[in-house]
Amino acid sequence: KIAKEFGEMLFTHFGVSGPLILSASSYYVKKFAGIPVELCIEQMKPFNENAKVQRNVDSISCTFVIYIDSVHCVPCKLARLKYWKEFEIEIHSKYPYLGFIAVFEQPSKSHVLLQDYVNEEFSIPVFVDDKHLFHASNPHIPNNEIFHSFLLDSDNNIVLVGNPITNERIEDLLYQLLDSIGEKKRTPLFGVSHHWQFNATSSGMTATSWQETTWLTLQIHDTGESFPKSM
Repeated sequence: KIAKEFGEMLFTHFGVSGPLILSASSYYVKKFAGIPVELCIEQMKPFNENAKVQRNVDSISCTFVIYIDSVHCVPCKLARLKYWKEFEIEIHSKYPYLGFIAVFEQPSKSHVLLQDYVNEEFSIPVFVDDKHLFHASNPHIPNNEIFHSFLLDSDNNIVLVGNPITNERIEDLLYQLLDSIGEKKRTPLFGVSHHWQFNATSSGMTATSWQETTWLTLQIHDTGESFPKSM
């Protein structure tokens, strides 16, 4: 048990919401922050073309994972993928450094057809976990569906847990985190936090009939030393 509260709760098409749920969301966000996750997607079957294409890891600073397990109504969970598709398209234009991955735990005895829910235009990479690798590699993640959508940092540590589509509080936290990551990515090269060392490697002079130009080639190294606080 993570928290205990009393209040109003609203039953929606996606699940539960309301003031009580929005308040309780902050508890499990703190509880799971920093926990590492093993995605194991290299050992899973890529379902769509986006899953087959090697992602440019240099451009992705964080990844939002959608885990669809094989418990209860699997078609109901798959039907919600269309809302994730819309959300990904909407958010990608503002946060291009955010990646999405969907992991589908294929039931061992099921006639559920993934292609009924994921077409060629589905932009989120989908991986089929028919060996239940994700669950086996991440026993610390509860079976409750509210813990099956989360944001990972570049080291695959949990930064945020929750569904931003159904939870306004989670959506606000997600945007705050992405804005913070964006600010770090936009930090100028010549910042004021570190000393920089310049080494001249070559120089020379060229001349024409109308101008004279002097050139100098530099190598720039971050020494890793911080400026004194008094500066």
